[in-house]
Amino acid sequence: MAHFPGAPRPYYDLSTGISPYAYPLRMPDPAVLARLPEEDEEADLQAAAAFAYGLSNPDMVVAGAGSQSLIALLPRLLPAQRVCLLGPTYSGHAQAWRLQGVPLQQVTDPTALEQAATQPGTVCVVCNPNNPDGRLLSADWLHTLANTCAAHGTVLIVDEAFADFEQQSVAPLLPHPALVVLRSFGKTYGLPGV
Repeated sequence: MAHFPGAPRPYYDLSTGISPYAYPLRMPDPAVLARLPEEDEEADLQAAAAFAYGLSNPDMVVAGAGSQSLIALLPRLLPAQRVCLLGPTYSGHAQAWRLQGVPLQQVTDPTALEQAATQPGTVCVVCNPNNPDGRLLSADWLHTLANTCAAHGTVLIVDEAFADFEQQSVAPLLPHPALVVLRSFGKTYGLPGV
């Protein structure tokens, strides 16, 4: 902040994309933090997330230690010959796929992503709304793209970390044979890593 001595205070660090207003949460008993969640607690979380995201089946929810942990896991779970990202976009996706040795293509035109979706062995990745530029693709367009992926044996990952700011999501399309949707508690609720 030395470069901006006259800037108004308080300062907000917007570079993280995490809400500066933490969720009003009581600190749990330290014993709760020292143990793994019980099966019923995880089921309660899945049910709450399914309700919040408009899913009819809580089994469509997989909880992780933040969406970044799931981004890192997906390249190990999804067989891919190549990945096509609609960019410029959040770099965590490209890093995760590169670590698994998967060839990466970044396109800037949604029609190029549509073409990639027809190539067997491809995983398509879209951040919607996009980080860093806020580009927003319609849910209808993404639904059509997911159907294209299903018809060609490819997969569409839609990272909706910022979706709560646009009130639009493709999560209600789940279950869908070619669609993975990532959501985040960090951006809206100030609960990163949850």
